[in-house]
Amino acid sequence: MPFIDLHAHFPMHHEIPDDLGQKILFDSLNSTINYEDLQPRVSLKRWFDDKSENAVTGFGSVLYDPQDDFFAVPDKPRPKAFQHITDQLDRVVKEITDDKRVKIARNPNDVDTFLKDRQKFIFQRSKAGFRCRAIRRMSISWRISVSR
Repeated sequence: MPFIDLHAHFPMHHEIPDDLGQKILFDSLNSTINYEDLQPRVSLKRWFDDKSENAVTGFGSVLYDPQDDFFAVPDKPRPKAFQHITDQLDRVVKEITDDKRVKIARNPNDVDTFLKDRQKFIFQRSKAGFRCRAIRRMSISWRISVSR
């Protein structure tokens, strides 16, 4: 049976944040929250190793850079925030396209087709709750970024 996980932290095994002090804190929290047995909870290897009948067919890859949320000062603009998210999007797209086993759904028709064909797929989504102004302005540019 096709199954979609709407909130998967696939990008969390990529390098973030870019500040060394924040990176140390992030890595320690990330290894506790998003890793299991020293492996990312959400990765292509784990996804394809799951041969169960209820294995995930597709998931929403949450684009989220904690340095622009946890380390943000409320109401202080974070000019790099949008670039952090688009960099993360590019890293995820590269990993998926280099691997070639997974498709990227860019619209609802893609999702329907991939579910029907039982093709593993991801779709990109942003995490709600950003406190920085740069992210609030991202909705117009988001449509452009998702089509990468």
